[in-house]
Amino acid sequence: MVEIHVYNKHFSVTGEDDNPCHATFWLSVANKVKLEQLIKGYIMDHFTTHPDNLLIVLSQIVCDKTSIPTQSIENGEVFQHPDLDTNHEEADIQIIPHAAYVVRQGCMTWIVILSSDTDVFIIAMYFYHLLAANGLAELWLRRGVGDKTRFIRLHVIAVKVGKPMCEVLPATHALTCYDSTSKFGMKAAGIKAEPCSVLEGLWEITCRCAGLCTEC
Repeated sequence: MVEIHVYNKHFSVTGEDDNPCHATFWLSVANKVKLEQLIKGYIMDHFTTHPDNLLIVLSQIVCDKTSIPTQSIENGEVFQHPDLDTNHEEADIQIIPHAAYVVRQGCMTWIVILSSDTDVFIIAMYFYHLLAANGLAELWLRRGVGDKTRFIRLHVIAVKVGKPMCEVLPATHALTCYDSTSKFGMKAAGIKAEPCSVLEGLWEITCRCAGLCTEC
C-alpha cells in the first residue's frame, strides 16, 4: 500500500496516466482524507474568492487524527454548522444529517442523491419515512455515468415495500455482505426470509449506539 504525501489538484486518481500508485491509492485511509482535504480546500478557495449564487455545504472530514468541521459557503461567506457534524467517517452515513437538515429547514421537498453505492441505497431507504414525515415528497438516487445514468425513485420503492421492510433492510444487507461484513447468504434469499419478523429494531439500536439519531 502506498501513501501519497505530495499531490495537488493536477494529481490523477483515476488511473488514466498509468501511475503505478493508483493500484493502492484507495487502500489508504490517509490518502482518502488528504484527497478530501485537497478538494475541500480548493472549493473553499474558489467560491470565497469567486462568489456565486450557490449554497455549497462541505461535510465534516473525520478520521483518527483529523476532524475538520462542516462548513458552508454562500455568496463568498463561510458559515459553520456544528449541528451537522457527526463522528462517522463514512460519507454514506453523513448524507442523512444533511438531507434531514434541508428538509427541516423547508429548503426543498425533493432530494437527489448521487451514488452508485448499494450501501447508500439501503441507508436512504431506511431513512426515507423519517424524512417524508418532516416534509420530503420525493427522494431520488442517481446512479451510473454518461449513457448509463439512471434515476431511481426511492420514494416510490419505499412506499411500495412498506416502512417495516425499509427498517430491516440495513440489517438484512449487513447479513448478506456489505463493505464491513462477510455474507451469511444471498440478498434475495434474505428478503424472502421475512426479515421483518426477525430483525425488527436491530438497525435502530445500532444507530443509537453509534450516536446517529434515527429521528429527523
